[in-house]
Amino acid sequence: MMSNRIPALLVAAAALVHSSACMTRGAGSDEPSCCDAAVSDAESAWDGSGHETMIKLPPPQRAPLGAACVGSADCASGFCADGVCCDTSCDVPCYACSLTGSLGTCAGLDGAEDLSASVTCTGAHVCAVDTSGAESCKLREGEACADSAECAGGACRTYYPDADADGYGAIGSSVALSRCDASPNPPSGFVETAGDCCDTDPGAHPSVVTYSASRDRCGSYDWNCSGVEERQNTQGCAGEQPVQCGQACSIVFKGTVSTLYVQACR
Repeated sequence: MMSNRIPALLVAAAALVHSSACMTRGAGSDEPSCCDAAVSDAESAWDGSGHETMIKLPPPQRAPLGAACVGSADCASGFCADGVCCDTSCDVPCYACSLTGSLGTCAGLDGAEDLSASVTCTGAHVCAVDTSGAESCKLREGEACADSAECAGGACRTYYPDADADGYGAIGSSVALSRCDASPNPPSGFVETAGDCCDTDPGAHPSVVTYSASRDRCGSYDWNCSGVEERQNTQGCAGEQPVQCGQACSIVFKGTVSTLYVQACR
C-alpha cells in the first residue's frame, strides 16, 4: 500500500509547487502566467496507474457571420455589428449588417434611418442612394432645401404663391419656398410655375394670347406679362401714328365724330 501512495504524493506535491510558481509569476506582472496557458490549452487528468496526464483542449468555437453576438470576441470574423457577426466593422453611416437577405454582410440602407453608426442618420435625414450609386444621408421629402443633391428623392423644388389662382406664381415673391419633393407637390396656395406679373388679377398671366382695351388690376396693359405693351393695331389711326393702349382711334366725317376702334394691348 505504501509503495502505491508514494508516486501519488509526489505528484500532488509537484502540482502544489507548480501552482505556487504560477501564482507568484502572475501576481502584479504583465508576463503571461503558466497557469493561464494550462487552463486555456489543456486540462489535467489521472490515468489508471496514478499518473497525471495533460489533455489538449480544442480551440474555442466562435460564431459564423449572421449569428447573434455581444462583442467582437464572439465572432469568427472578429466583427460584431448591429447585434450580429459581420464581415466588416460596418461603422459608417447608412450601412448595416442586420438586413434581411444579407444578414452578416455590411450592406447599404435605402429609405431608412441609421441609428447605430458613430454618425447617425435620423430626424430630418434618411439614408438614400445618391447619383453615384453610393449610400449617403440625405434630406427627407418635404424638408427645406437649397439644391437637389441634398434630397433623398433627388429633387429640390421651388413653389410660388398664387394669390389669384390662375396657375402662375408671383414673380420675385419673397414668400417662395423650396423643399425636397421627388414629384411636384406644392402646398395649398402655391404653384410650381412662376411668371405672374399681376397676382391679383387672374386674367393677367404668361398664357394670355388675347388683347384688351382696358388695364389689368395692377394698372398695366401688359396682360401676358411679357414686359412690354403690345398694341393690337399697329397701322396707325387715319394715317397717323398708332394710338396708345386704351385710347380710341376716331375720325370726323361731315362734322360727326366716329370711333373706328379702341387700341387693345397685351
